[in-house]
Amino acid sequence: MSLLARIRTNWRILLLVVLLLASMFFLFVPGAPIAGAAADSGGSNNATAGISNIQFGIDLAGGARISAPAHGYIATDVGVTEQNQQEIKQSVANATNASAEDVITSVDYGSRSGFPSDAVEVRAEVNRSAFLAGLQDAGLDAQNGDIRHGVSEYTLDQIIQTVDDRLGETGFGGSTVTRAQSPNEPRDRVQIEAPGQTLEGLEEILAPQGEVAIVAYYPGENGSQNETLVTQEEFEAGNLRTDRQLPAVPVTLTPSAAEEVVQFMQESGFAQGSQNTASVCNPNDLQNGEYCLLTTVDGEVVYSSSVSDDLAASFQDGTFTETRQFVVEAPDISTAQNLLINMRAGALPTTLDFEASTQDLVSPTLAEDFRRNSMLTGVLAVIAVVVTVFARYGDPKVAVPMAATALSEVVILLGFAAAIGWALELSHVAGFIAVIGTGVDDLIIIADEVKAQGDVTSQRVFQNRFRKAFWVIGAAAATTIVAMSPLAILDLGQLRGFAIITILGVLLGIAVSRPAYGSILRSLTTDSVKRS
Repeated sequence: MSLLARIRTNWRILLLVVLLLASMFFLFVPGAPIAGAAADSGGSNNATAGISNIQFGIDLAGGARISAPAHGYIATDVGVTEQNQQEIKQSVANATNASAEDVITSVDYGSRSGFPSDAVEVRAEVNRSAFLAGLQDAGLDAQNGDIRHGVSEYTLDQIIQTVDDRLGETGFGGSTVTRAQSPNEPRDRVQIEAPGQTLEGLEEILAPQGEVAIVAYYPGENGSQNETLVTQEEFEAGNLRTDRQLPAVPVTLTPSAAEEVVQFMQESGFAQGSQNTASVCNPNDLQNGEYCLLTTVDGEVVYSSSVSDDLAASFQDGTFTETRQFVVEAPDISTAQNLLINMRAGALPTTLDFEASTQDLVSPTLAEDFRRNSMLTGVLAVIAVVVTVFARYGDPKVAVPMAATALSEVVILLGFAAAIGWALELSHVAGFIAVIGTGVDDLIIIADEVKAQGDVTSQRVFQNRFRKAFWVIGAAAATTIVAMSPLAILDLGQLRGFAIITILGVLLGIAVSRPAYGSILRSLTTDSVKRS
């Protein structure tokens, strides 16, 4: 048989080998392209498996888990229209002491997935009765039963994305952010797991809303006043700079924001460099008559400085609209890093309610015990499989490929997990053991069907027997997938990871490893027939 014919006949085996080699690359090659910003950060915070690129979740690496609902209320079926939405925003803001920007109506987001039609949402920590009073003051026929504690799915998805980006910027590999539910809490929760973190450190990252703004402090007609120049939606942050006297974050404004800033600077007097450099700009003691740029996070000043002569000149002659760049300084490296994280991740739509949160901490020592016991359990499962297979058949031509094929599924799944930066938990370990068991079951069905009716006399006979066996394992695989799908779709905690690994293992087996084992078995049995 020619080489091309052999490849055509045994392409399933070649596919299995290719997948194994790719998995080994993602598992063990340093610097392999791993999905996710946190995975390639290279920091010591990544909860990886030492010599491999596998990332561990908090069960196997230690870390913090926080599950917290979001502050806010949402009212539905209250009669929101384009004509009354502005009145509603102002009325609710006045009644709850929230900002008008924190009041969202279906006119703003009604066409977006996850935001209900005819609804008003306040994204802040407010009082329920005050929210109801604000709706009624706006002329809406709102009742207490129309109000639900919590936020819309659209807002919750924004929170999850922002928290995920924020954790990614911190470099903690293996962090996960998901939606969760509690039987004792009507609000949906955001569940955050961060390997290698403490509860205090994780809460410090999550607590701020993270709204960064550059505010102008300057003399006005009635004394000094503040004016918000740009918010973080209007600029893009560069890489942290530590080559200056103070750490700084370079920012680039949008063209429209740069034009507005230049116009304001010229009209307010900031463009006159001599008086700007004379300003001391002490954030704790701002003086009347000073020209200062304040960097604020959630309205709190974290740094202030005067405008340099060069920057003032670019405002004066309008060349700033061409570069659109300046640096935001910080008093220390920690503040600068937090600024960069907030600038890049964006602000949370609303803060998380930590008073109603549940928090868990897995110590590194306990996680190490879990890892050791998981590895021991996996080794014992492999030994049990190998011994059982050899005891069942006693023929190395059947048993060795069977054990190797079953184990190859686990290697491929581990490589897939490493490639996408999937943090493994105890539930995934249980899924891997289940994959080994179901895989060997299917391979035994194939071997029994091929050998049960006597020796194989030709490739045609082998194909007929293999086809019968494959129909059986195909039906069993479909049953397993159907049974596991609800666990994989619904958010049922650790059961979800177990179900996902099991389903992936079954799909991999049906598509690749079972047919590859059939090809190996066919080659061994039919070759022995030819030799005899």
